[in-house]
Order: sequence, then structure tokens, then C-alpha cells
Amino acid sequence: MDAGGYIHMGMMRKILMQAMMLVIMVMMSVVFSKEVGAETKHIDWIESVHVTPNEVLFGKEINVQIRVEVNEEIVKPKKGEVLQVEYSLPYLNEEEEEQYQIIYLNYNEQTKRYEAIYKSEFNYEQIGTWAIHKISPWYKSLVAYNSNVYEEIELADYESLEDLSDGDITLQAPPVGWNYIELNGTSHWYYVDAETLELATGWLYEGGKWYYLDEYTGQMQTGWMLVDEKWHYLQDNGEMLTGWKLINEKWYYLKDNGEMALGWTRVDGKRYYFKDNGELAIGWIDDGIGWNYLENNGEAKTGWLYENGKWYYLDQNGLMATGWLKEGNSWYYLNPNGSMATGWLKKGKSWYYLNPNGSMATGWLKEGNSWYYLNQNGSMATGKLFIDKKWYEFADNGVMIAS
Repeated sequence: MDAGGYIHMGMMRKILMQAMMLVIMVMMSVVFSKEVGAETKHIDWIESVHVTPNEVLFGKEINVQIRVEVNEEIVKPKKGEVLQVEYSLPYLNEEEEEQYQIIYLNYNEQTKRYEAIYKSEFNYEQIGTWAIHKISPWYKSLVAYNSNVYEEIELADYESLEDLSDGDITLQAPPVGWNYIELNGTSHWYYVDAETLELATGWLYEGGKWYYLDEYTGQMQTGWMLVDEKWHYLQDNGEMLTGWKLINEKWYYLKDNGEMALGWTRVDGKRYYFKDNGELAIGWIDDGIGWNYLENNGEAKTGWLYENGKWYYLDQNGLMATGWLKEGNSWYYLNPNGSMATGWLKKGKSWYYLNPNGSMATGWLKEGNSWYYLNQNGSMATGKLFIDKKWYEFADNGVMIAS
């Protein structure tokens, strides 16, 4: 290779070195202070981007070595971590077809640099204006622009494009913690990890509060969020909600771990039932075991219930009772629909009489001008019966006919 080739090779190494330093740290374009009511302050991640030269020559072999520093500290992977940088270069092959070359650089612990040896499949000049076309904030990657491949463009029209002309690359360390960032025309909250200097994703515990950041974009989420098949609610400030939440006149409950309550849930010693969509149930509900009644505040009712002119009984578990029920010293009968029976009741071959308050009658009963007698088990007497040292006779319909 002649001296001119070595000069071009040196230029290429400088382009790669300068550009990849930019990729390591550039993640967003506009950063603001996360403080309610605070005046926002504009901060540019990039002070300047200048690389020599404008024209690039690919050689047979490129030996790339990059030293990455932030605040005068070398950026290197943690123990067990593989930190890799990807650089994509567009070019035209000999048939003038659009192609890409991607170079991966890995960290060398001995030299404290990111290194790679790239063996090119071509050795001819790619004349044109080069620029940073796209900087991905989600992984360490940079795609170059080459006017020999694409139509000529005005770099000033593109926020993500920086002209590669004479000069140096100067970076600012990313502000750690919360940042309000404008990206692709929209603004969102992001969180930069203090150790990795990267965007946090997934669940984040910060300042005694839980937040959820999109696992792909890192954007702070608000509103309902389905995570691991469980619904959570994130308030407007991103904080995960626990406890009661009123939305569109419907009540929901978020457990201590933030999960939306479903089915039977005990809160402060009270039992509540939440529908499949998380809404607090009110009134009658069938939980698959039986019928239950939830009062207007959502609490499960137990004991006697007066509803639409009917009496019902809910046991200690809140289940609606049917059939015979002993409450205190009295017996009651609850119809199949749960309503309390009154008056005459036939069960099997026997008749029973339930008082107006629902309690089962025993002993003598006068109804109209007729007398009846109800045995100790409540069944109506018929035929001859010895009562209080005296014989009585009752017709088949229970009416006393002789004494």
C-alpha cells in the first residue's frame, strides 16, 4: 500500500474512533429536569461533532482501536458483561449496488480500548460527504450517511444528522436519574442508571416508589399497564398505585405489590369482590360457589338482608342461604331463590306454618276461625292427638274438629 493509502487508512480509523465514542453516550437529543413546577433547562448531549475527512477510502484491512472516556473515566464493561459497539457503513459496490458493512468492536482489558480488525472485500474509494445518519438510543449502534449512496440532503433539516468535517468530538456525560426527553417529536420521561449510564427498563424502584419503564424504549408508563399477565395502575407522575382507585365512577383496588385485585379480596378486615375487569362488584353476584350480596360500599353482607320487599340470609361466608335455617332459637325456611318464606309451607308430606317474621310456628295456631296444632318439629298435626292431658282430633287439612 502506498503512502496515500496509509493516510486514508488513518483517516478511516479516526472516523470510526470518533463516531463510536459518540454512539456510546448519545441516547437522546433534549433533556429536562424532572421536578414538578420547575423551570425546564435545555441540555444538548452533543457539544460538537467534527471528524476528518469528508471522503473515505476503504482498504483491505482496517485496524480499529477506540478509547472511550466519560468525565475522564474509561467506559468499560462490568465483570461478566460483554460490551459491544456496532457501526454500519453504507457504500456502493463495483456494480453500484447499495451495500452495508457492519463493524463490531469489543473491549480489550489489556489495552483498555474497544478493538476490531475489519477485512474489507473491496479496496476502492467511496467518494462523498459522510454524516451521522442515525444514532440508536436503545443499543450502541450508529448508521452512517454517504452522499455517494443516497441523494444529497441538507444536513440542517435533520436533527439526527451531524456533518463530519474537520474537528473533534466532544461529549457530555449523561445526566443520571430522571430526564424529560424530546425524541422523534414527542416527549417522555426516561431514567438513566447512574452505574451503567444507560436507560433503565422494566420495573424501577426510586425514592421509595415503583415505576415501570417500557422494556424496549425506556419511556415511563402511566395508566393501566399489563406486566407479567397482571394489571397495574401507574399514576400521572409514573408512581405505581396501591390501594383504592376511582376511575370513571368505578372502584378498583391495587394490592400492596401493585397488582389489580380480582375475585374475593380482603381489605382492612372487610371482604370485597372484584369482577374479571377489576371493577368492584355491587349487589348480587354469583362467584361460582353461590350467591353473595355486596353492599353499596362493596362490603360483603352477612346475616339478614332486606331487599326489594324480601328477606334473605347470608351466612358467615356471605353465601345466600336456602332451605331450613336455624338462627338463634328459631327455625326459618329460605326459598330456592333465597327469599324468606311466610305462611303455610308444604315440604314432603308435611305442612308447616311460618309466622309473619319468618319463624317456624309450634303449638296451637289460630287462623281465621280455625285452630291448628303444630308439633315440636313444626309439622301440622292430623288425626287424634293427646295434648296437655286431653284428646283432640284434627282433620286431614289440620283443622281441629273435636276435643
